Amino acid sequence: ASVSSRMPAVSFVSNGRYLPRNAWRNLAVNHLNVDQATLTIRHVPPENLVFWMSYDSSETTNERDSNLAVQKTIPLKGSPDAMTTTWIDVASWLPSDTKGVLELVLSANGAQRNSARLLLTEMSIVAKKAATDPKEPWRESVRVWAMGMDESNLLSGVEMKLVRKSGLVVAKCTTSGEAGCTLKAERPDEDPSAPFAIIATKGSDLTYLKYADLRTDVADSDVQ
Repeated sequence: ASVSSRMPAVSFVSNGRYLPRNAWRNLAVNHLNVDQATLTIRHVPPENLVFWMSYDSSETTNERDSNLAVQKTIPLKGSPDAMTTTWIDVASWLPSDTKGVLELVLSANGAQRNSARLLLTEMSIVAKKAATDPKEPWRESVRVWAMGMDESNLLSGVEMKLVRKSGLVVAKCTTSGEAGCTLKAERPDEDPSAPFAIIATKGSDLTYLKYADLRTDVADSDVQ
């Protein structure tokens, strides 16, 4: 009897969304019985961020919301039938001031495929949204804070924007350390559409929070 080789496989080790800039020099890739893979990177620029986020059914990028930034063949070395990790320096292929979302797609052997979507940022956002009246979905109050990605220090001077899927900004505020700031949205027009995301900027840095991705509901009963 003989035992055949294990099926080829290639994947990113982590699929986290928000990535400090110092981490994109060492992105880990796991591979098994694969000697090379194609890495394709598409870039969603900040001006297209809202429209990319507004696709509810898929996060896949396309030629309408992103640009092809990189396509490279990467050699992968490993022992037969042994899972191996290779570290990729993505930063060496892109401008150091790249902003917006990057979609990374790994493919090998014509069939194996794995993707990850990354936002390079030094900030993270915490938001607490008050209950919304279903009859007035446009009316919203959100308390927001910005923190440093590495040290979790609360940041001042971060501009927060509450947006609809159309890109319309319905509320703005600027954080002040521990106090954060409050986004209050009223109805600016006849459109009853509710806000769906927060976009934060400070200087050249940018990050976002999409409600549908990171919402945690609190039950009506007491929670400790």
